[in-house]
Amino acid sequence: MHNVKPFLLSLLRQAVQNHAQEVRFVSGLPPAMRVAEQLLPCGEVTTSGDMVQSLHEALLAGCDATGQAAPANYVVTLPKFGTFVCQLEVKENAKTLVLRREPNDPVPADVEPRGKLPVMGMRAECDPWQNNET
Repeated sequence: MHNVKPFLLSLLRQAVQNHAQEVRFVSGLPPAMRVAEQLLPCGEVTTSGDMVQSLHEALLAGCDATGQAAPANYVVTLPKFGTFVCQLEVKENAKTLVLRREPNDPVPADVEPRGKLPVMGMRAECDPWQNNET
């Protein structure tokens, strides 16, 4: 698994600062964020299928899914970034991971300015029985 946590936190910081509604990772493309109904690229790094899988696994790290396949839909709360509804979709060789801001979650007022990333813990909640319809 790639060490994707610094990359993920950097993109989430950027997304929160820009009031993005979602962050999208698609294998073969650079990450993108949706701001005011426009999908904007976030940098020039192309995400591979392995990287998308590693991001998914990093977000699931706090879930209690012992003995079960990892759920495709789950909720993650990250300190200073808020709550995100996450969805992993795999179609043939393509993987897509979408993190949508929880609609009723306020934008954190204390988002730190860009700079060195602090070490942060992650808390995740998942419901493996959740309906996959969106």
